[in-house]
Formats: sequence, structure tokens, C-alpha cells
Amino acid sequence: MSTAKPKRARSKKVATRSYGGGWGALVNATAGTEANIRVDENTAMTCSSVYAAVRLLSETIGSLPLVVYERQPDGKRRADDNPIYRVLHDSPNELMSAMVFRETLMAHVLPWGNAYAEIVVGTTGSPSQLYLVEPWRVKPELNGDRLAYVVRVGASTDGSVQQERRINAADMLHIPGLGFNGLIGQSVIA
Repeated sequence: MSTAKPKRARSKKVATRSYGGGWGALVNATAGTEANIRVDENTAMTCSSVYAAVRLLSETIGSLPLVVYERQPDGKRRADDNPIYRVLHDSPNELMSAMVFRETLMAHVLPWGNAYAEIVVGTTGSPSQLYLVEPWRVKPELNGDRLAYVVRVGASTDGSVQQERRINAADMLHIPGLGFNGLIGQSVIA
């Protein structure tokens, strides 16, 4: 009896497109795939592993305390009497807690590359409230040396813009992710 193993039938090689695997598959897939499926920030968030990663990082950052300090000649002191302390530490507005606010900012920065909040100045001249602005509605615009943010408001059902607002840079909190021009962060998905 022969101890030689029988030869297996060779499978045909199938041509495949490689995106490098991992995150590269999502990043390069925005141009379209062989299945003709577009991947962007919104569709990526429907992927359980992307959602879980964004959730983990956002909830972790959101749960960290944000304390305002004031410089003193002999060091620093907690500035809990500063008006901005209440906005950043306790609650940015009447709609959400500081934790939810920071968590949402982080959830905007991770997939979209930028987070925005409109600054509402109170009667004392200090910021009294911060309101989230979705990053997909904002376009930074540089006019000479003046930066402003164009915010789309009230999109119609067909996706066309009904109205735009200009917000001066002094009235917008902008947290950019990694970027290459110093003005805006780049999406890690698209």
C-alpha cells in the first residue's frame, strides 16, 4: 500500500481588489467598491466595530472632568467662580449635561474630523451657553485673514439648503481632529 497522500484539486485563483485591510478598506472604499457601495461617516457608523470604537472613546472622554483653572503668581487655583466654569464643568446649556456635551463633541471629531459648538454670550460678556452644531452642516470659510463658519440651516427633504448662517470664529468653538492646513480636521473615514 502506498502512503502517498492523494493530490487535492487546485482551486482557481480569483482576482480580488485589496484595500490594505483594516481601516484602509473603509478609507479607500469611499471612491466606490466592486459592489458599488459607498462608505462615508454615516454608513461607517452602522458598522458595529466602528460604532463601538467611537462609543468607547467618546464615553471615556465625556466622563473625564473638565475643570477651569486660573493662573496665580504662586501657581494656579480652581476657578469655580469664573462664568465659563459652569458652562464647561456643569452644563453647557439647558438641554444637556457637560458629560453628554463632551461625549458628543468627541463622537463628532472621531468620524467627521471636526466638532463645533456655537458660543452664546451672556449679559456679562462671557460665554453663557454652548450649543452643538453638527459637523456635516458646517463649512469653515477664510476671507483674507478672517475666519467664519457657514452653517447650513433647515435642509429641505430633497437635501437642498434652504438657508445659511455665517458665524464669526469668535462665536464658534471648533475642535479639529488631525488635519493638514491648520483650519479643519480630516475625516478618518472619508
